[in-house]
Amino acid sequence: MSIFFKSSIRYLYLFLILKLVLCCSKDDGPKLPEQAELFLPINGESCQSGNIINDNQTEVEFSWSDAKHITSYNLFIKNMVTSQTVVRNSLVTNSSSVYLIPGFPYEWHVTSVSENYPEDSVQSQTWRFYLLNDNQINSPPFPARLISPSSGELISLSNNSFTFDWDGSDPDGDVIKYDLFVDKVDGFQPTAEELKNISNSTKFVVLDSNSEYFWRVITKDSNGNQSSSQVYTFRTN
Repeated sequence: MSIFFKSSIRYLYLFLILKLVLCCSKDDGPKLPEQAELFLPINGESCQSGNIINDNQTEVEFSWSDAKHITSYNLFIKNMVTSQTVVRNSLVTNSSSVYLIPGFPYEWHVTSVSENYPEDSVQSQTWRFYLLNDNQINSPPFPARLISPSSGELISLSNNSFTFDWDGSDPDGDVIKYDLFVDKVDGFQPTAEELKNISNSTKFVVLDSNSEYFWRVITKDSNGNQSSSQVYTFRTN
């Protein structure tokens, strides 16, 4: 075998070894945090597993999946009636116990945070649950989520009418109906009979053009419980 051929083989081996070392040591750098999957409390249900501290406090355990490429989690819990929000920042585990006031509906979510991407936190889905009182058997329905028109929206009428759209549910799976309130004062004025006891979550309503309106929805279940949504404002063109 010629010296030239042996040298060529030697250089080829060295080249392959060097390439292998470089490939193995290659660093893609930090990655964006991934979304956490929520576990407990279960979405859309009543929470009965909390540790009752007193009449005004129940300890509720929140848990979610481990998300990749994170430094910590932030937990957000909002009382859907009072809008009071509890925040737990910089959690390094995928669970946290929080004291909450029983007898209210709550919604919650988790954000995944990476110190490498402080401006790019990733939010989980938002879940709802109702925290029962100690002697409470049936939960009120969740406050309706107003979809259309959105708050502050300028809407176009069709034949002087508009289709209102919202979303509602009940933690116990009870049959629910809705009362729709639409007025030019505050959203709390008496509503027309045809806007009461609506079975669907949409309703076609005649409106005046070039006017400001307020609207909200009351959700009622088959056990006599009810809840009110937020009040949204909108304008017609």
